[in-house]
Amino acid sequence: MTGADPLVAIRARFSARMTQTLELFERPDGERDSAVLRGEAHKLAGIAATLGFTEVGHAAAKVDALEHVEKDHPDVSALVHALREALEEKDPS
Repeated sequence: MTGADPLVAIRARFSARMTQTLELFERPDGERDSAVLRGEAHKLAGIAATLGFTEVGHAAAKVDALEHVEKDHPDVSALVHALREALEEKDPS
């Protein structure tokens, strides 16, 4: 049986999701909701590693464990960095 790899489409949708999540995390503090950010981190942590975005998954899990998500927290900075890196690569390794 031939056909397109279904993971290609799933990874493309996930990349779009990472772009949206990155935009949420880069908003100014007054425009950010800690609970929403934790929820987004939780969703990323659950699927990122499965799709090969290991660093995003690990960083997202750390943010998900935070009580309050603040922009200047090192774990948030690490997640933003991991998202940027993954989006630049667009091909998990």
